[in-house]
Amino acid sequence: MTLFRGVPFAPNTSVAMQVDPVTGDAKQFITGLTSAIDIKPVRNLLGTTDHLVLQFSSVGRFLGGPGLVLRFTSPDSPGTIITDHLSSPTSMTFDENTRILYLTELGGDIVPITVNP
Repeated sequence: MTLFRGVPFAPNTSVAMQVDPVTGDAKQFITGLTSAIDIKPVRNLLGTTDHLVLQFSSVGRFLGGPGLVLRFTSPDSPGTIITDHLSSPTSMTFDENTRILYLTELGGDIVPITVNP
């Protein structure tokens, strides 16, 4: 799950958390995000799991800038940009069979993006 911090939405204060559904124990998983609103696990060609993180804004400070999707090969790796031209993204889902990431934007648009393995 992601924690979307409040005003002034300072850069590097949002985090993705890892929560045990049985015990409820939670710990920070990916840190240093700006306005994370969603996270999805994605299998890569090596059979390991990458994580896609959707950020509402790329710059923080009252949500300026376009939204973006970052790909993390591990929780402590630097994220690489998948796309950085989203207009107020709201959610995402991933189709493992087609490798298409579907993103929704506040205006009602659905944006499909092919995610390379």
